[in-house]
Amino acid sequence: MRGLISIAVRGSWKNLKRILFHSERVTSMEMRHRILSGQVELPKTVNDAMCIGCGACARICPTKAITMEEIEPVQLTEKYTKKKKPVLDLVKCCFCFRCHDNCPIFRRYNRPSAIHPRGVGEYYEDVSKLLGGG
Repeated sequence: MRGLISIAVRGSWKNLKRILFHSERVTSMEMRHRILSGQVELPKTVNDAMCIGCGACARICPTKAITMEEIEPVQLTEKYTKKKKPVLDLVKCCFCFRCHDNCPIFRRYNRPSAIHPRGVGEYYEDVSKLLGGG
């Protein structure tokens, strides 16, 4: 019993030191200031050209970090028009990658997903190329 109390007290003190005295800080104060002042450019998380606007990522997100934003309609095929695009809020994101893994671009076409919390590249200029169109 004495050992458990000792562990609890040491753990509490260690956490209290982290909170009050900023000990064992991982991020430097300079980098923290740059992040909070908006000087650090966040990675692009949605490849708009690849996204078909289906909303699968927003529906699967457990933290509701992805919302679908209305856009000017884009005709992708004869039968399908893209009317929305995902917007990822990295503050809410828990980096579970369900959005990436459930994206039909990744699942169906085995191509890099149109959404990725840690950044996407510019893989295709036009989604119609991926779908077999012009």
